Amino acid sequence: MNKVLKILSLLLFFVFVSCQSDFPSLSTAKPEKVGMSSAHLALLENIINEAVKNKDFPGADLLVARRGKVVFRKVFGDSQWIPERKPMKNSMIFDLASITKPVATATSIMILRERGK
Repeated sequence: MNKVLKILSLLLFFVFVSCQSDFPSLSTAKPEKVGMSSAHLALLENIINEAVKNKDFPGADLLVARRGKVVFRKVFGDSQWIPERKPMKNSMIFDLASITKPVATATSIMILRERGK
């Protein structure tokens, strides 16, 4: 799963860099037209399908863009399992807020506190 998370994080970064503020107006193109590989994108699709199958996470919405062109877009699995299963849709809006920093910081502070520091 660690490999999957690294790949997804990297893809998310590239999507934001490629899309910038004009995301809704992006057109589509074949990956090779913008210097990308369809074969490599298929490998990403396989990795995400396997992770969803293994229940590493409920689902994913993968969009890859380069040079202002969307070269790959697909949804996988479900958007949630609890309280009810909801299939993933490409029209869904996600909160991309990160809670890693406050959780990691609070945990680290508590460990230091327990050690008397």
